Amino acid sequence: MKWVPHPKQAMALKCPAFELFFGGARGGGKTDWLLAEFVKYLDYGVDHAGVIFRRSYPELEEVIRRAKVMYAGMANWAEGRKTFTFASGATIKMRFVENFNDTLNYQGHAYSFMGFDELTNWPSDDVYLTLFACARSAKGVPVKIRATGNPGTVGHPWVQARFIDVCDPYTIFYDAESQETRCFIPSTLDDNPALLGNDPGYERRLKMVGGKRYNAWRFGDWTRVEGAALDAFDPNVHVVPPYPIDPNWKRVIGFDWGFSTPFSMGWYAIKPNGTLVRYKEFYGSYGKKNEGLKWPAQKVAEEAAERNAGDPSHLMFADPSCWQTRGTGSEGGESVIQWFQFYHKGPRLACRKANNDRKQGYLAFYNLLSSRNEDGSGRFEVFSTNKHFIRTIGKLVYDPNDPEDIDTRMEDHPYDECRYVIMALRYLRKYVGARKPRQKADYDVLRA
Repeated sequence: MKWVPHPKQAMALKCPAFELFFGGARGGGKTDWLLAEFVKYLDYGVDHAGVIFRRSYPELEEVIRRAKVMYAGMANWAEGRKTFTFASGATIKMRFVENFNDTLNYQGHAYSFMGFDELTNWPSDDVYLTLFACARSAKGVPVKIRATGNPGTVGHPWVQARFIDVCDPYTIFYDAESQETRCFIPSTLDDNPALLGNDPGYERRLKMVGGKRYNAWRFGDWTRVEGAALDAFDPNVHVVPPYPIDPNWKRVIGFDWGFSTPFSMGWYAIKPNGTLVRYKEFYGSYGKKNEGLKWPAQKVAEEAAERNAGDPSHLMFADPSCWQTRGTGSEGGESVIQWFQFYHKGPRLACRKANNDRKQGYLAFYNLLSSRNEDGSGRFEVFSTNKHFIRTIGKLVYDPNDPEDIDTRMEDHPYDECRYVIMALRYLRKYVGARKPRQKADYDVLRA
């Protein structure tokens, strides 16, 4: 078969990055591109060994079917070994790996080319990153890892974090930790003129899936996850450009403690009409997926006090674990809250144990996102500068064992501290318009 790449495929074939994620929508010619990537280095002969992975064998069958068409006259297929062998001696295997345990079958393997078709079907990066140990060549063959996928499926959050969020499309990102490069090149149905011409009805059939899934599969929309627990979050409604916070608006802090996982601190204001505004954040992460800074509570409290000094809030709703004196990463046996009160500048910081009823908190959060003011604006706003909140909130999914709660294995820390504030709104709205901290008697109402 004579295969001619369309322009976006040709662009991806020239990309020099070590890792490349190509696609983002259905019908963009992703699998054809993945198969074509391997043949670029056939001249290395038997030293060029490749493998393409799918998560299950039924998924793999479609890749094999397409490979038989594209490699016709170039390679021989061995059904028993699930391997194509080219005239030069180069080989590419077709394999499926469902979970981490399956990766143990590849210990000691070496591949100069590794392809992952529909990478977003893997729920986490465990399989993908573990198999990196197989990406090597003792003979000097260029080593490449290539992947395809669509948004809106179970692996959406981690693939987005690895390829979409780190830099702009078509831009090669340098990972200082691994000292390797990676890139994202988007491709949609519009980039595949062959499919549009040969099957003009495909777009109409794709539209029948409807809703967020259609936007993900047709246009490569990474902003929402199908089945998201907070699908009421709409960036077009809730994310707003920063604006001055009126000094008369009541302000409050939400805090979720984290040591090995990120801590999250959000500053909130309540408008006179009751709208809750998240206008500033302090997030404890170096950028690695759900990994914390491992700062002691003393350092977190000191840094938080600096951020609060010029924009003082005097009331904080915090994770109840912050009152514990052990196992918090603090020094000297003090609780996290004691450090916050020690470093707080200005009037005493009134800290209250947050209502940590997860199910009621989820309902309150969802209802607030669904609410609108008379002018159609949201009853919840978040400044566009709150990148960690915006990055994580729309990708949270339900707990597989409890559909009335968020899956706590995800990066849910901004959600948690925001939930603490939302659960306190029935108290806070009594004080809307307060210019300065209330008297001690007022805080007694709020204190646990």
